[in-house]
Amino acid sequence: MSNSIVRTIIEVVLAAGCAYLAYIAYIAPVDITVNYDAENSILMRIEDKMVAHDVVLDSIWSKDFAREATLGWLTARDVYHYRNSAIAGRLAEAMPVSPEGGSETIEERKARLEAAIAENPLIADLRGRAHGLQPPFQYLGKVISVGVPSGNRPRSNVAYVAFGGEFDGRVVEIWNPVNDKRVSVFAQGAFEPTESVTIDFQMNRRQAVDLFDRVEETADAVAVILPPSTPAP
Repeated sequence: MSNSIVRTIIEVVLAAGCAYLAYIAYIAPVDITVNYDAENSILMRIEDKMVAHDVVLDSIWSKDFAREATLGWLTARDVYHYRNSAIAGRLAEAMPVSPEGGSETIEERKARLEAAIAENPLIADLRGRAHGLQPPFQYLGKVISVGVPSGNRPRSNVAYVAFGGEFDGRVVEIWNPVNDKRVSVFAQGAFEPTESVTIDFQMNRRQAVDLFDRVEETADAVAVILPPSTPAP
């Protein structure tokens, strides 16, 4: 065998060996350590010189210290976790306060606040939910005293309440927790809220009997204000 042939064979073998080593180096996993401080770090293994972003985020989210550090970094850039109460203060800052001296008219104030709300959809959504008593602003209920008036009695699906009170003009669900019966009524202002009046709701006699399974002078129940979108019964 001539020297040239031997040299060619050696060169081919060396080239193949180099190519194989390069291939091995390319596909070999690489361990990367992300240090947070002297005691905390995350080890990530990268395969094929590539790593998906969800793998990185899953690695970060798997450790409490890394997760908190990431949330702190995001908060500093106005990106808040939904459980971070600091977002409430940040939203309040986004709503401009009235100028000092009271020189602003009500029309100017409304226009200014509406413009601020329009710039932040989250504020608009929260205000709408609060106005509509939607979660997390739903009305949880209030213990009330219910009775049937001896004189002028309300018609079915109407209950008399104090003028100007929290229930006046609202659709209210009255719940009897003893038997779990419920009835929806329109609360109509009909009497002055004085200390001598101890009944919160004056109901139609038939509905009161159905709700409490008995007739008494007064009975306790729970009143829940329903969202403004609820049609009157």
